[in-house]
Amino acid sequence: MEDVVALRVTFDTNSLDPVLRPQLFPGNPRNPEFQKINAALLNRSIEGVFSETIITIEGIKRADRALVFRGTRLRHNTGEASVTAEGNAAISLELVVEQPALSPLNPAFAVRVGTAVKLGLRMLRAPRIGALFIEDPDKTLYVYDADTNALAQRQERFHDVLRAIESKGLGFSRLRRMADEFAERAGVVEPWYKSIGRANDIHKKRAVERAFAEWSDADSIAAHIGYGMELFCTEDQGHSGNDPTIFDAVNRSWLEQTYGTRFVTLSELAAMV
Repeated sequence: MEDVVALRVTFDTNSLDPVLRPQLFPGNPRNPEFQKINAALLNRSIEGVFSETIITIEGIKRADRALVFRGTRLRHNTGEASVTAEGNAAISLELVVEQPALSPLNPAFAVRVGTAVKLGLRMLRAPRIGALFIEDPDKTLYVYDADTNALAQRQERFHDVLRAIESKGLGFSRLRRMADEFAERAGVVEPWYKSIGRANDIHKKRAVERAFAEWSDADSIAAHIGYGMELFCTEDQGHSGNDPTIFDAVNRSWLEQTYGTRFVTLSELAAMV
């Protein structure tokens, strides 16, 4: 009997809870599908992953994201001077991102992540310069590359996809554009994460919240492509006001044609296992 090859699936935020804890949705007519995917995760016929942006961005309450990022600061620790084998002087420098306004992970998110890890799901890194770094000393949270060459190639793919996404005005570029507008209006020059907290009315604040969600979605799909995952499971149809999004029909088609991205709903995934 041939071994069954597991489906390598990235789960979007909106598709996680139904498959991690289908018992929470007893009245949902799709519950048998949720149960089926949950069983496939348990027996490893689905190799499930999710993006770390579920924690680093979406793990912050919508209304608090601008405040938390506005308080971001970079702390550096300088080590003692040493001499290399070649006789050159060297000083180690560690850079640590801090967000003092960051509250402990929302209990619902903490349970979600804990349940996912117990089921064998792992996280994909979405590395950004100066981004919050989640430590994994026991190597139980993340998907790890086979070697440093694979790591370099994966990161290069990730950033290549991000550049393409942001050249279309999507993903993080939307948040950055809004921050630049706020800074210009206030007559200041400062990092984007400082300016993004300058939204001065409810409409702009809601637009900032949507822009954070778009950033998370774009980095998630870039991580998915960077790691070479097979299927991206989401219930998100890309509707966000009047703005285009990375998951709308036009940009899904672009991702499919350019990177071979395969999108599936929970129902479509259930039919595959």
